[in-house]
Amino acid sequence: MKIKEITMRVINSDVLLEGIILFVVTFYLSHVGALSRSYESLSLFWPVNAVLAGLMVRYTILDRKTHLIFIFLAMVCMDTLSGNGLWDAMNINLANIIFISLACYLIKSDVLFSWYKNYMRHSILSRRLINTLPACFIACALSALWGAIASDGMVNKTFAVGWCDWFTEQFATGMLFLPLMVTLPHINKIRLPRFSIIRIFSLLALMLSLVVSSKIDGIIGLILPLPALLVCAWQYSFFPTALLTLLTGITQIVMVANHKLAIPGLNTLVSIDPLTLGRLIIAVMAICPLLVAINLSSPRNIPCVQ
Repeated sequence: MKIKEITMRVINSDVLLEGIILFVVTFYLSHVGALSRSYESLSLFWPVNAVLAGLMVRYTILDRKTHLIFIFLAMVCMDTLSGNGLWDAMNINLANIIFISLACYLIKSDVLFSWYKNYMRHSILSRRLINTLPACFIACALSALWGAIASDGMVNKTFAVGWCDWFTEQFATGMLFLPLMVTLPHINKIRLPRFSIIRIFSLLALMLSLVVSSKIDGIIGLILPLPALLVCAWQYSFFPTALLTLLTGITQIVMVANHKLAIPGLNTLVSIDPLTLGRLIIAVMAICPLLVAINLSSPRNIPCVQ
């Protein structure tokens, strides 16, 4: 009975059309991630998981279990076309499905922060942004667990190193892309920010800090844009803040990968290469402007400027 019910839902024209759209989007984003697999720590970017999870949170109509089938098929098709075997492609992409489904559920759920007494005073958007950090962390940890096991025979790395690579890659892209997708405005509600001197100054300061950071080695150069990002979060609403954070994070990851921003790795119990460490720092740094924007939008403070 359940198989018949699922079949009828897939045959439904709306579900089928949405599934085809998600298949195309997933295939394209997976291709973008596959193009950067020549880097030493898995893909330089793997935006597909965070983008799809964010879309399912932002547009409830896309949050259907049947749509995960289309997403999974698109990922497997992309991997097999890239030269991986069918079994390896199915096994490793199961980790991506774990992230998408778990992150979507936890962001939309109120169970993560139900103990916080002022939590319910926030808007639904603010509450989902608050949920983004723990949801992304939990989804990345479990996704990396399966991913490290599935890719054990494909890469010459220990389980601990593989788990760190998976976790930091997903955590960085998740914290950069998820807030952007969750705060995605309707097309008819997109407005250019009002002009002000401090807004222009904050953007110029952000661009200048990115240029200067390439001249400073170490973690200090990596976190140099953070003060400018915090000023931007103070001046702009959720979506522009998330967009600026995303662009800053992508620029820094590219700089670290191409050795334009030199940071040392860590030689502890688990050897962590510079790119893995850089992505972890960038993910943590991306949380800060998000928290500032959420705090400014709380009922106890002046609403964020649009």
